[in-house]
Amino acid sequence: MTLNNINNILVIKFKHIGDVLVTTPLFRNLRLHFPDARICASVIHNTVEMLSDNPDIDAIFPVNRRSGLWTQLRLIGELRRNRFDLVIDLSEGDRGAIVAFLTGSPCRLGYRRRRRKFMGRDLLFTDLMSSVDNDKHAVRYHLEPLRALGLPVKTEKMRLQWTDAVEEKVDRLLREQGLKEQPFVVVHPTSRWLFKSWTPEGNSAVIDFLRERCRLPVVVTGSNNPNELAVVKSIMHGVRAPVVDLAGQLTLKELASLIRKAVLFFGVDTAPMHIAAAVGTPVVALFGPSGDHMWGPWGHSHVVVSQPWDCRPCGRAGCNDSGSSRCLETIRVETVIDALSSKLRDLGFTPS
Repeated sequence: MTLNNINNILVIKFKHIGDVLVTTPLFRNLRLHFPDARICASVIHNTVEMLSDNPDIDAIFPVNRRSGLWTQLRLIGELRRNRFDLVIDLSEGDRGAIVAFLTGSPCRLGYRRRRRKFMGRDLLFTDLMSSVDNDKHAVRYHLEPLRALGLPVKTEKMRLQWTDAVEEKVDRLLREQGLKEQPFVVVHPTSRWLFKSWTPEGNSAVIDFLRERCRLPVVVTGSNNPNELAVVKSIMHGVRAPVVDLAGQLTLKELASLIRKAVLFFGVDTAPMHIAAAVGTPVVALFGPSGDHMWGPWGHSHVVVSQPWDCRPCGRAGCNDSGSSRCLETIRVETVIDALSSKLRDLGFTPS
């Protein structure tokens, strides 16, 4: 693949919120290597906030998987009219490969086909990259296009931006709760995949530890998904100390602003954990079926708590796809509190 006359680039990532956020170092590198190029992204509509306001990205083309055929054809037409010189598909699935092909770009870079993909998928690209490397963190895996293009990696830092209006709203919320000038901890106990979540009882005990023994206010966050809100409600029933509950009340950008103001983030393998790493807030995260070597909080100041079991990470939806993860559920409260205590001491907070 020649890099001459690369002036218009499209990056495709049809995955979830955290998956999109970890691609931001690629956009930063593309901007550094092609400072005058127009750099665009196409992502699922509910992940746009991970890329919007990012100065490395000139335009975003959102995709709604549930939209009708006419809407999808209209998007393809729009992409074709942009006449991209280079299209990079980071999605690994069939949909991204098909969209890349239909853009009509003369240079289309994608991951090599794995099992369960249709046989002709690789033929939709002009150049191929190696498929998933389970020994490599997702941030570095998504920098593979640079190596395929023969370009050096200049930065591995994630980037997440938001507007002044978002910042002002979060500051107002904190003032209303009396937390504007106080250090506090964000606890995000759930994931859209509940098999990645710890027990409500364990989370309640941790919140009481932070409030009573560390004298740190706690802000609990969560999505507006009814299943996640039910878990948060159960946790709140079990806590003794007063807690600020903002679950279901924040946009992703507002959540990012809130997390950046916190002294610590405690949670599980979910998008807000990646957000915390991106904005530079120290993380203590619990991991079960998913592999922290690939999906752990990116950076060197974070702590992962997991069971040293041979069966993990299994990458399944709980034990035998049951929706229940014993490797998470059996993590002892004392183990988590020890990890939190150690990290808080590093940050200058000494539990009583």
